Amino acid sequence: MESLPFFLAGVAVGLALCWAYIGRLKATIKLYETYIHERIDMLAKHGQSDQRPAPAPSYAPTAK
Repeated sequence: MESLPFFLAGVAVGLALCWAYIGRLKATIKLYETYIHERIDMLAKHGQSDQRPAPAPSYAPTAK
């Protein structure tokens, strides 16, 4: 019963560290999301695209 306060303090510190780490991860994801959206907007503005057109399916019937 004497170590209960230490255990509860450890749990509280662990939870605080987890919340801080999760908050940092959310901020990093938001930064990457902003960068990606800005890059997509820039490519659309300049009429460029990183994607190539899809090839025609090989099972398509040919015109005779």
